[in-house]
Amino acid sequence: MKIMVNPTWGSYDRRTAQLFTVYDPITEFSVQISDFGATLVQVKVPDRDGVADKVTYTVSSPAELAEPNSFWGATIGRVANRIGNGKFTLDGQAYSLFRNNGTHTLHGGEHGWNHRFFEFLSAEVTGDKAELCFGYISPDGEEGYPGQVTLLVKYTVEPMKIGWDYKATTDKTTIINVTNHAFWNLDGISSTIHDQVIRLAADQVIPVDSTCLATGQLVPVDEANVDMRSPRTFRDVLETFGDVDNSFVLSGYGKATGEDKTFFCAEVFSPKTGRAMEIFTTEPQVQLYTGNFMQFAQPFGKPSVKHAAFCLETQRAPDAINHEHLRDQVVLRPGETYRHSTRHVFSVRK
Repeated sequence: MKIMVNPTWGSYDRRTAQLFTVYDPITEFSVQISDFGATLVQVKVPDRDGVADKVTYTVSSPAELAEPNSFWGATIGRVANRIGNGKFTLDGQAYSLFRNNGTHTLHGGEHGWNHRFFEFLSAEVTGDKAELCFGYISPDGEEGYPGQVTLLVKYTVEPMKIGWDYKATTDKTTIINVTNHAFWNLDGISSTIHDQVIRLAADQVIPVDSTCLATGQLVPVDEANVDMRSPRTFRDVLETFGDVDNSFVLSGYGKATGEDKTFFCAEVFSPKTGRAMEIFTTEPQVQLYTGNFMQFAQPFGKPSVKHAAFCLETQRAPDAINHEHLRDQVVLRPGETYRHSTRHVFSVRK
């Protein structure tokens, strides 16, 4: 593996962002990561003909990443997903957050961690493994959240593999739910996801209301008509269920046996290119988003189309703090350590 650095990728708020490229010369698999938002900027994966191409959507500068509702590949926090009405109560104290998604708070608030410069800590290559580490200290009261949170983000890149590990501590009881918000398309970035095949190892789904806020209910996927435990095309899912922007309860949670404590979450396969992506995680849920509003976005500076990408955001339950049976998933107290690991494994099928 090789690491190359562009120290002047672009500027935002009078600061300059760095862009790190990790490249495998044998497979031509490569990723790009920035210290702005600890963002996974780009992933290139070879197809069945050996041609490596982009499988993630993004923008071309940190200034574009800093635009409202621009989450392309960023590290999302302090709390991913929506918090109902931008309010929660913790240890008897009421907190109000900036509401950046109608009446709700989405992905941390007006300026979540996707808008923050992370400190670049280290880059190391050992054989076929490259590791890049970034840190961020979120001050007490940032976006309305209590406690100073110290976050470490580690990206690990190997041939045809990428993973991330989050580790966080706090000096005051707070809430935390970190994820990565990459937008994927295994056909490449010039088509919809309709003909790609998904398998999602989840027995339950959390419905959402008309504002996309999770209700907290746990509904069997077959009853909700969104069962993906056996492979289905996105086209089939969209035709039978409609647009998906829901959190799914992973059946493997608590059953991991590997050293990194991850378990199988999902896989997506492109019959067109032969690219396949498997996801393993430590997290109890995954948010599947089928690019329902991509037609209003301009990745790469060009208009996109609906269902041009999908997101599989491994995380804790959405709006967990406002549901008694879920809130313990996101509460972090002094002396405790929040941990999250996710791995993406790519392959090519003939």
